[in-house]
Amino acid sequence: MVRRWLVVSCLVLLAIQAIVQVKLASVDSQTTDEAVHLSAGYTYLTRGDWRFNPEHPPLVKLLAALPLLAIKPHITAEMETNWEKSETLSYDSWKENRVFGESMLYGAGNNPDLLLFYGRLPMVLLTLLLGLTIFAIAFKHWGAEAALIATALYAFNPTVNGHGHLITTDIGISLGYLLSAYSFWRLLEKPTWKNTLWLGLAFGIALLSKHTAIILLPFFVVYAVGRWSWQRDWSDWQSVTLKFIGSLAISWVVIWAGFGFHDRELPETVGVSTDTTQANQTANIVTKPKVDKTYRLRPLLSLLPGDYSKGLFMVVNHVGDGHNSFLLGQTSKTGWWYYFPVLLSAKTPLAELLLVAIGLMTVIRSRPKEKLAIALLTAGGVYLLVALGSKANLGIRHILPIFPIALLAAARGLGELRRWRVLIIGLLIWLAVTFTVSFPTYLGYYNELVGGTSNGYRIATDSNLDWGQDLKRIEQFVALHPGEKFYIDYSWAGLSSLDYYLGPDQYIPIEDWRSGQVGPAIFGATAYNYPPFIDHCLDAYQITPGVFTCKLVNK
Repeated sequence: MVRRWLVVSCLVLLAIQAIVQVKLASVDSQTTDEAVHLSAGYTYLTRGDWRFNPEHPPLVKLLAALPLLAIKPHITAEMETNWEKSETLSYDSWKENRVFGESMLYGAGNNPDLLLFYGRLPMVLLTLLLGLTIFAIAFKHWGAEAALIATALYAFNPTVNGHGHLITTDIGISLGYLLSAYSFWRLLEKPTWKNTLWLGLAFGIALLSKHTAIILLPFFVVYAVGRWSWQRDWSDWQSVTLKFIGSLAISWVVIWAGFGFHDRELPETVGVSTDTTQANQTANIVTKPKVDKTYRLRPLLSLLPGDYSKGLFMVVNHVGDGHNSFLLGQTSKTGWWYYFPVLLSAKTPLAELLLVAIGLMTVIRSRPKEKLAIALLTAGGVYLLVALGSKANLGIRHILPIFPIALLAAARGLGELRRWRVLIIGLLIWLAVTFTVSFPTYLGYYNELVGGTSNGYRIATDSNLDWGQDLKRIEQFVALHPGEKFYIDYSWAGLSSLDYYLGPDQYIPIEDWRSGQVGPAIFGATAYNYPPFIDHCLDAYQITPGVFTCKLVNK
C-alpha cells in the first residue's frame, strides 16, 4: 500500500510539472534561438534538406516542428531568398536562418504565439519523458522511496522548469546523455546483444540531440577502465569491447537515419565562410585563414552526413574561440573556469543544494559502492570537467545533462538515510515551496545565497536570466502607460518581434537613441551589463527579474 502511494505521488509530481510547463509555453515569449530551431526543423520536414542550423543536430528540431505540419505556416518570397542563399555547405548561414525564422513568426502573416505554443508542446513531452526515465531507473534499482526523492528533486528544479518548455536542445541532450550513461553501465554489467542495441540507440539519440554528446566517449573510456581496475577482473573486456563497437555501429546508422540518409560532401576548404570573410575577399583584403580545430579529423567526419560534420566544426570552434559573457561584475570572451560552479551554487535552491550534497556524500562514503550510482557520478563528473574548459559561458543550461544524473545519484544516497527521514522530508517541503513561489520566473531563478532572483542581474545574465522570454510582459507594462513612447533595448527575437507585440509606432529602438535625448526606457538585464546608455538612466527598477525600466535624462 505504501509503495503504491509513493508511485502515485511520483506520477502526480510529474503531472504537476507538465501542467506548469504547458502554462509557461503559452505565457513566455520567444527566447532568442527558438525561431531558428523551429523554422529549421520545419524545413527539414517539408523539404528534406538540412542546410539550416547545422550547429545543432536535427532530432529535437524535427520533433518541435511536427505540429506545424498541421498549421502549414506561410512562407514568403524573402524567406525563400534566405533559404536559397544557404545552399552551399561551406557557407555559415546563421543570419539567413535567423531572418527566415523571425520572418516565419512575425513577418509572414502567421500567428507567432500559436506556432511557438505548438512547437513547444513536444518539448514539454520530452521533459515529462526525462522525468519518467528518472523515476523508472530509481524505482527499478533503488525502490519507491528513492524514486520519489529523485522525482521531486527533478520536478521542483528551477533550471529544468525554466528550460523544459523551450524549443532548444538542452532537455533532449539531457535525456540522451542519461540513457547513454545508464545503457553503458548495463552493457558492462551484462554484455548482451540486447544491451548493445539499447546503448546504440541511446547514444545515437544523444548524438542527434546535441553535438556535446561526444563527451560520452571519454566517459565510456574512463568508466570502463575504472570499473575493470576497481574490480580487478578483465575477463570480459573482449566481449564488452566487441559489443561496444557494435553499439557504435548502431549509433552511426541512427545518425544517418536522423538526416534521412541525406548527405552533402564536406568542402575542400579548411573553414566555414561568413559574410565578413566573403566581403574581405571581394575587397582584396588579405586575412589570415582560420583553420578549424576539428579539420584534422576530416577523414573520419567524412563518414558522417556533411551537415553533421559541419556542425561539429562550428561547435568546436565556438567553444574554443569563446563568446562574450558576464559573471559577477566582469565581462569576458574567454570565460572563467569557475563559471559553472558559481551558477550551480547560485541557481540551485538551498534546499536542493543541501539534499544533493548529503545524498552524494552518502554515495561516495558508502561501502560497498553502489555501481550504478558511481557510474552516474562518473558520467556527470566527466561532463562537468569538459564544460569547465569551455570559453563559451552562456548559461547553466549548457550543463543541464548533469542535473538528472546528479539528482538520481543523490536520491540513492538519501534513500539510505532512514534516520534522517524527517530532515529529508522537511527539505523537500522547502523545495516545493520554492518551486511554488518562483512561478513563473524559473529561467531567471537565483537563490538566497546571492540575494534572490531580483539580484540575479548582478551574478550572470544571458540564458540564466534574460533571454527574450519577457516580451509579452513588456507588452503588458507598456499597455499600462498609454501615450508614452519607450526607448527599448530588447531585440532578442529581432525588431520584428517588437513591431508585432508593441506596434512600430509605440517604441523607439535603442539604436536610434543619442546622448541628450530623454524619455522612458525599457531594457533587458543583459543590456544592463553592456551599457550604451545606462549612465543616463534615472530611477531604474525591475519590471521582471530580467527587465528594467528607467527615465533617460540629459547628463
